Amino acid sequence: MPIPKRVSSLMVVEDLPRAAALYEGLGFTKVPTDDDRCIGYVAGETGIILSDHEFATDCWGSGALAELAGRFVPYVFVERIDGETPGVVLADSRTWFGTHELLVRTDSGPLILAELA
Repeated sequence: MPIPKRVSSLMVVEDLPRAAALYEGLGFTKVPTDDDRCIGYVAGETGIILSDHEFATDCWGSGALAELAGRFVPYVFVERIDGETPGVVLADSRTWFGTHELLVRTDSGPLILAELA
């Protein structure tokens, strides 16, 4: 089973500018990314990742929206992705921004395991 390092919340939203304004208004600090379709925010040790539907589809495939849209999903940074996962792997991707990610359906809902390459 992968060893967790930290967890952030991921939310795939329909209106990214509106969601971003909410977290900026709450005092979260924006974390720059190389893609305007995905925005990170931090407050203390808490992280939130917001992405739009197009970005999620590009990362995890068209079926990802049904699993991810409109809810908070644990985005778990792990030391290493190995063969054992806590559920059914729906997508296995290597992103252009340097992570190996698994979208996993578990008994308690979806999660994403992310290993920095």
